[in-house]
Amino acid sequence: MLKTYAGVYGERRVTFENGGLYYQRIGSKYRLVPMTATLLVAEGLEYFRIEFVVKDGKAVELVGL
Repeated sequence: MLKTYAGVYGERRVTFENGGLYYQRIGSKYRLVPMTATLLVAEGLEYFRIEFVVKDGKAVELVGL
């Protein structure tokens, strides 16, 4: 399931590497740790969460919380 979230979302890039997701934005890269099926937290930034909007089994939007 995590592989389906990989992609480019505007200035943000999510990659699937070594069995996990990574969030990149202008020089920063963070490993994403799943909290729920669509909500993930950036490792080292406990206050920053990312939620994927999924439609028809495909991530169509990334929301930073």
